[in-house]
Amino acid sequence: MKKLIIFFITLVLFSLLLADGTPPDGEGTETDPYQIATLDNLLWLTTTATVWTSTTYFLQTEDIDASDTQNWNDGAGFIPIGEFSTPFFQSTYIGDDHVIDSLYINRPNTDYVGVFGYVYGATIEALSVTNITISGRNDVGGIVGNCYYAAISECYVNGDISGGDEVGVLVGWSYYSTITGSYAEGSVTGNQKIGFLVGINTKTTINNSYYNYETALINDQHLFSIGALTNDLYNDWMNNNMILDISDYLTFDGDYYLISNEDDLEKLLFFGQYPEYNYLLTADLDLATYPDFFIPYLAGDFNGSYHIIDGLDVNTPAISTIGLFGYVTGVSISALGITNANVSGSNYTGSVAGWFYNSTLNECYASGNVTGSYFVGGFVARNDFSTISECYATSSVTGSDFVGSLVGVNIGDGLIINCYARGDATGEFEVGGLVGNNHQSTISKCYATGVVDGRTNHGGLLGYNYHADINYCVWNAETSGENYSVGENFYGIVLGLVSANTAEMQMMSTFTDIGWDFANESINGDEDFWNIAAETNDGFPYIDDIELNVINDENVIENVKLKIENYPNPFNPVTNICFEIAKSNDVQVNIYNLRGQKVKTLVDGYLEAGKHFIIWDAENQSSGIYFIYFDSGTLSDVKKITLLK
Repeated sequence: MKKLIIFFITLVLFSLLLADGTPPDGEGTETDPYQIATLDNLLWLTTTATVWTSTTYFLQTEDIDASDTQNWNDGAGFIPIGEFSTPFFQSTYIGDDHVIDSLYINRPNTDYVGVFGYVYGATIEALSVTNITISGRNDVGGIVGNCYYAAISECYVNGDISGGDEVGVLVGWSYYSTITGSYAEGSVTGNQKIGFLVGINTKTTINNSYYNYETALINDQHLFSIGALTNDLYNDWMNNNMILDISDYLTFDGDYYLISNEDDLEKLLFFGQYPEYNYLLTADLDLATYPDFFIPYLAGDFNGSYHIIDGLDVNTPAISTIGLFGYVTGVSISALGITNANVSGSNYTGSVAGWFYNSTLNECYASGNVTGSYFVGGFVARNDFSTISECYATSSVTGSDFVGSLVGVNIGDGLIINCYARGDATGEFEVGGLVGNNHQSTISKCYATGVVDGRTNHGGLLGYNYHADINYCVWNAETSGENYSVGENFYGIVLGLVSANTAEMQMMSTFTDIGWDFANESINGDEDFWNIAAETNDGFPYIDDIELNVINDENVIENVKLKIENYPNPFNPVTNICFEIAKSNDVQVNIYNLRGQKVKTLVDGYLEAGKHFIIWDAENQSSGIYFIYFDSGTLSDVKKITLLK
């Protein structure tokens, strides 16, 4: 045993003697770390893999001029610290606010390229890398090419980073890691899965780390990705010790921070990552003049209050995790419409969200066009440990693999219930009229009508069902061009699926016969998730709680909840209606039924500013749900009321 120990110690010492560079002072312990003070010390670190262990500590004690690295290794420059195969870099490196300047790496055929190539469980803190030039193949970043279960904090990078896939100025690809209090400047160039701070983020927490999108370049363009801030927000953040106060930017109503215009929405670039802040949309927004704008990270609830965000236009085919919201975690998004969206990204591309994790999505809808590569959905690209209910998409969706008109992949105990998709889905592998891939999750009481065009594993509802449940769903075999509901079912439970033609899908009995809960029927419950009317949604079932923009010709119901007081509600047969207008104007107040038919005009004429009270006597109407529709020329709103006799 003693001989083995002696042999091992001899081997370590021999490797240290053969390593390039100058060994630093220190013992490598937490109390006496290796002291990296010169470029030769840094060279020693990159060529001495035996010290990259989890119990080793490094402390940079001086700024280092690394400009000579452009002459190293026949022009290939610096060799990254840490390799993909063992030994990884697992140590703690404390930069102590010192700088490595003008480091040069030119390795276009090499993966895992950065000051640190591949790190596992490592800590990198308070390190600045300036005027850096790095070229690699895949997994390329200024600080780290690829980090796994690592912690990066208070780091700064300035320079030009280029590669193929997974390229970022701070980190190329980050798995299950944390990035805190860091920022970057310069440019990044790559093919796909690129971003400015991080090329691709897999369940990594990025907190209080940003870049100025108006000065930074992604493929020679000023684009949004995780950590993007407007120039004003970025400068405010830098000038206030990397801290901003939300009360300086958004109004608080006691429960929500109010989003009243497009400029307010931009503030979520900074505050959206904080779970303690929740938001309420108070007006319809138009993003037509905000090209490529989206919120890359959302951790607080977002209540759309039945408003619309129109004209989302994101054309970033190299950037992953794209939607109105890119990565969403631990939130509730409700009562929101995304209309006329045009979204193009790399992987995880959707209209509402790219990656939807541990969250809920309720009473929302989307329309437009969505294009991506892997994991592409007309509504959400990846639904992970989350619930989507009472939602729909009419988006046209195009991608390569895992493509669905509603959701690209439903995974990790995801639930999709009481939803529908009416857009077309085009792709290569695992393409579905509703969902591309259902993986150990559940889809229930949903339908799809769009054309499905796939090469392998494609179906009217699902492309591929893996150890998952799909039950009591309907697809239109006539319009989808698909004879099968599921392209391939691998040990999944498929129950009560219905193939129907258009006429059958316009009949309520097609759905109530398999347990769907409709208004005006009580056999399947009284929650009334669904309704059906010849004048609405081309005669197909629609979500009863979402008031559609246009019901029928003159019978218009705006997709906004009216803050009208009416009492009692439910009522029988008389209800008192109260509303207030700020300016004198011509006003119409009408009552509509569920079929979109006007049943009563209560006001049609000029009213003075102030509060007004109206009584509606519904003695001649049958029990059911009605809508108060208010229009003053500048304000249109709706409130749902219930008559119970």
